[in-house]
Amino acid sequence: MFPTDDAKAGIISRLDATTLVGGSVYEITTPNLTLHWRVSPRRPIFKARLSNGPISKPGQMAIVAADIRAYIIAGQADETLHTLICNIDPDWLSQIADKPIRADMQISSLDFYNAAIEMYLRRAVEEITVCDLKSDFAISSLSDLIGIELCRVLGCHDSKRDAIMPKKRIQSVRNFIMESEIVPNVSDIAREFNVSIGYLSKSFKNLSGINLHRFIDEQRMERAKSMLISNTPIKRVAYLSGYSNHSAFGFAFKRYTGQTPQAFQIQHFRKT
Repeated sequence: MFPTDDAKAGIISRLDATTLVGGSVYEITTPNLTLHWRVSPRRPIFKARLSNGPISKPGQMAIVAADIRAYIIAGQADETLHTLICNIDPDWLSQIADKPIRADMQISSLDFYNAAIEMYLRRAVEEITVCDLKSDFAISSLSDLIGIELCRVLGCHDSKRDAIMPKKRIQSVRNFIMESEIVPNVSDIAREFNVSIGYLSKSFKNLSGINLHRFIDEQRMERAKSMLISNTPIKRVAYLSGYSNHSAFGFAFKRYTGQTPQAFQIQHFRKT
């Protein structure tokens, strides 16, 4: 834990590096903004429920508004989660952003990815672990960098509300989905292009005329059909189609085609 009392030294009043294994954690934020960053060895994992709202989608980072109870899902029992909680002075953040940081902006930023913030957070964890004479100065400097980048994230929400990604970039998104060895999910795509899931989904729908989730599902199913026709084992088809287990794949495939993967494969080879 590293407290900073001097507001000029940095906007983070506490850096708390912890490790959680399984289970769920209930917590109440301090009277500041709270930035959570959680990483598991296998996938990004962070889910939260604010007040009586729905559970958020999984992500690596979340901004939780002040004085709101957050229900945090830590992950599977065999997952080790590295957690960094930054309590941020909202007045300082508002000054940098040159406008008030409203609660609705904080909550709307629940699930996002930012490569710069992640890099600074990783470095902060390293400095906390070292704890030498230079760590205090390093963490203070990293606090400033995290705060500036966080202001950029929060400050762009209003301007991006009506904006969308360029058409060429959406085409790059389509190519990324179709050319990846394993069909990616929305979080993977947002991370690859360093944008929020909401901004990505809205841009894709506006320019492609189709929901991004639906496009991904269609790509998964069409790719799965081709692999089944080529007699690829069903478990491998499920894996390459982006499903964590073949049961979930079988359910999705039957919903899409009206047949189980086994029946589809048998029917094809009977015809040939």
